[in-house]
Amino acid sequence: MNFKELKKKAADHIYSSLNYISAEDMGDVIQNFFVVCDKGVFIISEEKKQYHVLWACDDFSFVVDNLKKFIDEYSDFQEEKRIFIEFVQPKDIVGLAKIGFKIVSEWMDYWIEDINKIDIQKERFSQVFTISENEYHTAAEVTLRCAGMSREYEGESYAFVREWAKTRNSKVLVYKQDESICGVCFISIYRSSSAKANVLWVRELAVDPMYQGRGVATVLLNKALEYGKNWGAYKSFLSVDRENFRAIRIYEKIGFHPKAGHGQINMAYNVLNRVLEKTDV
Repeated sequence: MNFKELKKKAADHIYSSLNYISAEDMGDVIQNFFVVCDKGVFIISEEKKQYHVLWACDDFSFVVDNLKKFIDEYSDFQEEKRIFIEFVQPKDIVGLAKIGFKIVSEWMDYWIEDINKIDIQKERFSQVFTISENEYHTAAEVTLRCAGMSREYEGESYAFVREWAKTRNSKVLVYKQDESICGVCFISIYRSSSAKANVLWVRELAVDPMYQGRGVATVLLNKALEYGKNWGAYKSFLSVDRENFRAIRIYEKIGFHPKAGHGQINMAYNVLNRVLEKTDV
């Protein structure tokens, strides 16, 4: 079954994490735990740091049962990895918690419904630039210095920065202080046939810890909004972990507001716990 057929099968179900991934996102599939049936889709994709659960179903007990089987029967666990599952519904948190999973992040969407109504502050715009090719490494290093400052945030690689900078309708903005990059903002514009449906996505914002608290993030966000407005974006959105209170205060002050309801709930199981149980340590 190819990836296109797999996504089509997943689309037959009410809940699915496969709506948000591409074939390139999948790691090495563990064949013994590749399940496609009337009840749903359950796949374990082995990645560098984790076993990523890809799933679709109508009744989440199908996923829980397959996870139990994976935890109990898989014989080649690497204890430094974790089992990671995304897009968990609030009603299913308890079922996963009972088998050892814990919430590791909850990504909330924040929106500006009309950029034209935002009073864009242009102070210090002279310190914001579009990234140049010789700055990709430095920009990546800034993001890496922010690793761990928000749940699940690990920073970005040189390859990611380069790819984003070269992607159509995407841009990397950098804030410079004394010719040094101390803040990075990754943005992209989604275009539609309707002008009011054009959206500026603020994919990521990182400020070197040494420069935090100096308004760098606010300047970058204002510059991003100006860029989006100039290029026809009507709305803007970003995602932030529910517990990243410092960032949320900045976003709300500028004019972003949370979307109603729960966010993207992600949970993980520490494989080391399973290894210790099996060895009676």
